[in-house]
Amino acid sequence: MVVADYQNHRVQVFDAAGAFVAKFGGHGAADGRFNHPSGLAVDREGRIVVADYQNDRLQVFTEDGAFIRSIGKHGAGPGEFDRPFDVALTPDGHLLITDYENHRLQLLTSSGEFLHELGAHGARDGQFDSPGGVAVSPTGFVCVTDCGNGRVQILCEQGQMQLQARDAAASAEAGGRHAMAAAARA
Repeated sequence: MVVADYQNHRVQVFDAAGAFVAKFGGHGAADGRFNHPSGLAVDREGRIVVADYQNDRLQVFTEDGAFIRSIGKHGAGPGEFDRPFDVALTPDGHLLITDYENHRLQLLTSSGEFLHELGAHGARDGQFDSPGGVAVSPTGFVCVTDCGNGRVQILCEQGQMQLQARDAAASAEAGGRHAMAAAARA
C-alpha cells in the first residue's frame, strides 16, 4: 500500500499487513521533494505517480522511491497545472489528473504528453468547480469529486456526464447509492 502523506510532505509505503516499509520525499521544491502530495497512482510497471499539489506538478518514482522525472509546471495551458489534486490511471495506462484551480481534468500519456482536457469551470454537467479525487473503473468510467459544486460526477470514457450525486440526502432520495455502486462495478 502506498500513501500520499499530505501534511508531512512525503510518501509512505506499507506491506499488505499494514506494517511500515519505507518513506521518501520531504518538504521542498527540488526533484523528489514535495509540497503537500495529495494523491497518487501506481502504474503497471510499479512506478509511483504523485500529485505534488503546491509544487504544481506530478512526480514519478520507482517502486523503491527513486526519482524518475517530473511532469508539468504551474500554468493553465495543456500539461500545466494549478494545484494538481489527484491522479488515476485509465485502462490503457494514461494519466488522468484533477487540476483543482484550473477546474478541469487533464489526460496525459504515461510519459507526460498532453492528450486531452475534460471540463471547464462551471456547475453544468461535465463542468467542475475545484475537482478533487478521481478514480477510473476498469471499463473507463471516471468518478470525480466536484468539491466546489458539492457533488460527485461519473463520466464515460469520452468525458460525457453519466451520473451525479449531490449530497447524502439527495443521493439516497434519487437512488444515488445504487447508481454509484453500479458505476464502481462497471
